[in-house]
Amino acid sequence: MPELAPADKNRFLSSTSIVSSMVYKPEEITYTTFSPATDILRLKQKPVKITSDGKQLKESADKEGFTTKKLQNGFVLSINHGGKNIVINFR
Repeated sequence: MPELAPADKNRFLSSTSIVSSMVYKPEEITYTTFSPATDILRLKQKPVKITSDGKQLKESADKEGFTTKKLQNGFVLSINHGGKNIVINFR
């Protein structure tokens, strides 16, 4: 349940692939997965832009895209991606 994760920081909660690297910065989160996957994150703010291997993803529940769910404090982000290198931008 992503809603139960602490809301004071951005947190990576799960992936259907192996995550091989993860970097948290105030302006972005970057990570690499072993293969295409679906990932769930708990975020303090809604992202401005998300890319998968440099391709911008759209807010959509389709095969490749993302959805956000507003919580009382923050957001739950679900990303379906075909690439391996993900960048989540907040600015």
